[in-house]
Amino acid sequence: MTFTQYVDHIDNMIKDYTKQLPRETLRAIEQTIEDAEANCGKIWLEDYIDQECNN
Repeated sequence: MTFTQYVDHIDNMIKDYTKQLPRETLRAIEQTIEDAEANCGKIWLEDYIDQECNN
């Protein structure tokens, strides 16, 4: 497995998990993103929440 394959697999796992979250949970997560600590991955993970909330 290459690093790119690994990243693609993890990307798909996160997308699938995020799609299964109830709308209320997504909203709660979205509202607390700005309060998250620096370097916790919030910039990267925020994209998944935004994508699902805007569907």
